[in-house]
Amino acid sequence: MEPITFFIYAFTSIFIIVNPLGGILTFISITQGMADAEKLCMAKRSVIIACILAILFAFTGEGILRLFNITVDSLRVAGGILLFLIAIDMLYARASRESVTPEEIKDASRREDVSVFPLAIPLLTGPGAISTVIVVIRTGKTWDLKAITLIAIILTFTLTYLIFRFADKINKMLGVTVSLVITRIMGLLLGAIAVNFIATGIWNIYMSFIPVPRKYSSHTNFNNNLSVRDRFAYFFLDFREISSTRLVLSKYVMRIEATLRHDKLTTRLFNY
Repeated sequence: MEPITFFIYAFTSIFIIVNPLGGILTFISITQGMADAEKLCMAKRSVIIACILAILFAFTGEGILRLFNITVDSLRVAGGILLFLIAIDMLYARASRESVTPEEIKDASRREDVSVFPLAIPLLTGPGAISTVIVVIRTGKTWDLKAITLIAIILTFTLTYLIFRFADKINKMLGVTVSLVITRIMGLLLGAIAVNFIATGIWNIYMSFIPVPRKYSSHTNFNNNLSVRDRFAYFFLDFREISSTRLVLSKYVMRIEATLRHDKLTTRLFNY
């Protein structure tokens, strides 16, 4: 995958699931009654904490999955289902319970510091965002693509900070109708990304059950870098090689059987 294409894919996936535009109303309701300087401080702290958590899970998520013996493709399927449910809530302009619940907003109204909970967790870095960053950074095979994922994460939370900083002005400028339209469009894109996650995960799980060609079974690096098309090609070449070997053996067996039949016939005639 080209670096520019991968950056667009990574940034779009992470930005849509973080959804700072959809979190404007939540941020305004949670920080209601605070001074402007205090709102700015809450926005800055929540975005920094959420960004650190996203980067942390991006680089340690695979180790955590390996600890619990969970494959990345299983996470793709589970995360895709979760993202699809969030996308449905966005399409119907409903508050997703994955990000923040009404009970959490009510509890936040009694807190002095809401930067960690519920702003950073789970509004910005919820289960959907964590699953997305792990899957996206795992998709990048080289360190260049992993660095692009890191840039996409930092850019996403930089824009999130700017959106939260000017949340009141953006809310007045866009209004409720435009905000809902943008939320529905982002929900449609998120649904497409979720379907892609699910389809890729199911396909890779299915491909894992296809036998590895015999002659390459000892080459671990070769097997890890083998694409879907090449795996099928080598598998059928290997199958054809086995079939040709069986055909040659069957010819030898037929000759042996014919020889044995001829010997038996000769013996019978001699005895007669």
